[in-house]
Amino acid sequence: MKRAASDIPAEVILISKIENLPDKTPGDKKDLDTLLESIEQGGLHHAIIVKPTKTGYILEAGKRRVYCVKKLGWKEIKAIVIDPKNGVPPAATMEIIRLIESFQHGELSGYEIARAANNLEEKHKVSGGDLARQLGLSQGYTYNLMRRWRNVPQQIRDAWKNHHPLLNQDQLEVYSHMPKEEVLLDWQKRLRLKGTSDPFVPGKKNGAKKLKPRRASERQIMKLLDAVDESYLIDPVKDLITSVLRFTLGIEKSVSGLTDYKKLPHIIISKEKEKNGSTATA
Repeated sequence: MKRAASDIPAEVILISKIENLPDKTPGDKKDLDTLLESIEQGGLHHAIIVKPTKTGYILEAGKRRVYCVKKLGWKEIKAIVIDPKNGVPPAATMEIIRLIESFQHGELSGYEIARAANNLEEKHKVSGGDLARQLGLSQGYTYNLMRRWRNVPQQIRDAWKNHHPLLNQDQLEVYSHMPKEEVLLDWQKRLRLKGTSDPFVPGKKNGAKKLKPRRASERQIMKLLDAVDESYLIDPVKDLITSVLRFTLGIEKSVSGLTDYKKLPHIIISKEKEKNGSTATA
């Protein structure tokens, strides 16, 4: 089962034990004042990241957080300890730290966890279980993501990365058990049935290859669809919310097409030619 970022294993350490405390203001003063006020009113939401030494800790991420809590007079702070003894080799430490920071801020999707876990396993021999422990995730959830990422072709990975509306987690699971040739045939069939107005088809302008919606509102709906798909809601509720979101997405795509004013004259001319041609034939 997927766990929240707040479940990342953390412990409370003495600030005085941090050996490389910031000796000057880390960053913009205005931003620091905002962060200071946030911590003072609501507490520290994201733990700092440290590595243990013989006598204390080395701060790896969270200089601004440490600066603010020290200014507030705190003696202790919540920290995630990256210990090489926990299965993370030195070469992979910085990547693990980046992933933890992103995960704490809600910036890691299932696709990104799967890709990162597979890369760490291939390059640094860090198992999916080790990464799961560092992120506070269940091993089963992490290994399932890794298997799906490995077993589907690149085109499906791209669709997963960009929250394609035709690809949910259930369909991804089915594809991960199918031969890649059959997956591609089925995917092309789905795209054809959906029609050529699909905004997720790769664009060719300036060599762009990314699959992404044309409007910001469409991208937000895609994120919501992905969040619903990975939520703890029961299936009937998921289906209802998904139907509403996809209906909304259909409206968004229609509006997007209608507001493409540059193409409007060409569309009108084409329709007139088509109409005249059919009349002449009749």
